[in-house]
Amino acid sequence: MDFWYGLRVKAVLPEADILVTNTFWLPWMERRESRGRLYVHVARYPKGQMRLYRRAVLQTVSEPIREAILAEDPTAADRVRVIPYPLADRYLLSQVPKGEEAALYTGRVHPEKGVHLLIEAFARLSPKQRGNWRLKIVGPWEIAFGGGGEDYLKQLQAAAAPLGNNVEFVGRVFDEAKLIQHYASARIFVYPSLAERGETFGLAVLEGMAAGCAPIVSALGCFQDFVRNGKNGRVFNHRDSDPVGALSRELADLFANETATASLRQQAWSDARHYTMNTVASQFLEDFERLRQQA
Repeated sequence: MDFWYGLRVKAVLPEADILVTNTFWLPWMERRESRGRLYVHVARYPKGQMRLYRRAVLQTVSEPIREAILAEDPTAADRVRVIPYPLADRYLLSQVPKGEEAALYTGRVHPEKGVHLLIEAFARLSPKQRGNWRLKIVGPWEIAFGGGGEDYLKQLQAAAAPLGNNVEFVGRVFDEAKLIQHYASARIFVYPSLAERGETFGLAVLEGMAAGCAPIVSALGCFQDFVRNGKNGRVFNHRDSDPVGALSRELADLFANETATASLRQQAWSDARHYTMNTVASQFLEDFERLRQQA
């Protein structure tokens, strides 16, 4: 499908200074400078195609993907740019809200996202450690929406059952205003993803930070571009022999230490400002201008 799409697009491309594409085959098909300097957006981990793009500038969103690109094509070092995904302005709250004693997850309710680890880690806390804290799970479980299906949901519900109303399954929320309300209502945002080759950036984490949530994330490389352990969030080792215990300890520490949590929240909120639409757009425009000057 992508091959035929590339052929159709190639036939109608106008002349340009920069030709931006995120398709698989078009960068290989279209190599004429008259169509513009080729600028390929590499959104996912490469699958062997980087050697086909040796005439192209390669833009990706995180350092781990940059490293994966260079592993495929070491000659690309001076052609790779890391420019992150931007945050929509509406997610950038004007101040850190008070929030409730709530830890939040938003995203697909799927095993690769580690939602079961989060519920098990929350359940492992003693009643004293949990205090009045609640856990909210927001996102689709249905397979049609990328979730893990009804069996996985039932597994999670069974694990959460002893905790009663302290764990809430909200379900899918596609209304952005309502989603932002969920972010603003929480003090901690947890993203325990296990997708070693699936996570490329982690925009949901940044959305939580922009709403003043202190993030707790797994040790996937993509999160380390913007989550600094102990500075603006916490990182737990999901590769540990007891990942549930590793996550549970981070939850317990932040639940018990209001001052530390408040400091992380403030710094996370501040750091999220580096990812505004205007900031990221400026990075692209500056890069395009450099390429245009080199032509």
